[in-house]
Amino acid sequence: MRAISGTLAAMVATSIVVGAHADPKADCIAAADQAQTLRDDGKYRAARDKFVSCTQTVCPAIVQTSCNKWLHDIEGAMPSLVLGAKDKTGGDLADVRVTLDGTTLTDTLDGKPIEVDPGTHTLRFSRDGDETVTQKLIVRAGEKTRVVSVTMQDAAKSAPVTITKPEEAPSTPSPYLARNVAGASLIVLGAGGIALGVVFGLQASSSADDAAALRTKLGSPSACTHGPTADCTALSDAVDAQDKKATLSLVTYIAGGALIAGGVLAFLLWPKPKSNYTETAAPTARLVPVFNGGFGGASLFGTF
Repeated sequence: MRAISGTLAAMVATSIVVGAHADPKADCIAAADQAQTLRDDGKYRAARDKFVSCTQTVCPAIVQTSCNKWLHDIEGAMPSLVLGAKDKTGGDLADVRVTLDGTTLTDTLDGKPIEVDPGTHTLRFSRDGDETVTQKLIVRAGEKTRVVSVTMQDAAKSAPVTITKPEEAPSTPSPYLARNVAGASLIVLGAGGIALGVVFGLQASSSADDAAALRTKLGSPSACTHGPTADCTALSDAVDAQDKKATLSLVTYIAGGALIAGGVLAFLLWPKPKSNYTETAAPTARLVPVFNGGFGGASLFGTF
């Protein structure tokens, strides 16, 4: 087509020099050339207007013939859209303004086809009281009466919805909290202390029985005043063991009771954790009884 245009320009240029009406003919040639450029750029509607102007009788015959053919071709390739809009009940709407790529295409919808250029476009349907609806589409050359219909929504019903995050259910505190471990450990240690007191008490009672048996054997309380004998030494050792074990029994009884009281106070007075409290590491505890000869005790191992 560009070759035909160049031929037209060359042929008509001679007639411009010779003819008496040079300006209208020059305008015709310029319009024919501009129309072809617009058509190649996809601007069919603007190209059609130019083709119409170069089909006038003032134009050279060869220009008129070419422009008439090009005009017929572009009208056949010109796409068109049939726009529609419905309300929420499905009823047709007429009072809808439509823009094409930001330019007003129509202020009312009447069901008639509207010619548009081929290519990618953005349609926006707007109506008072309704949310604007945006539609993107690709229009193809030669596509006639393509139906594009949207449903308009009330602006109030399209308002953003605020979603409230539900509150997290309170988590159950771990039974291995420091409060529980400390209180239970003290109570266990106290119970161990009382148990040791019982053991030492039994040992003291046994030593007392041994001493009583030796006194009965020796007869007189002054029997050991004349010099040490094996029975007198055994009696002295039994009495010493009785006193030591009785003292240990009393001390462990008191310590065990104190530890148990401390464990109870830990449960009662230690601040309780919050309901959603979670410890990163659960503390552990291990109570190990210790006996060494005539002495006993307990050791607490663990992490807190």
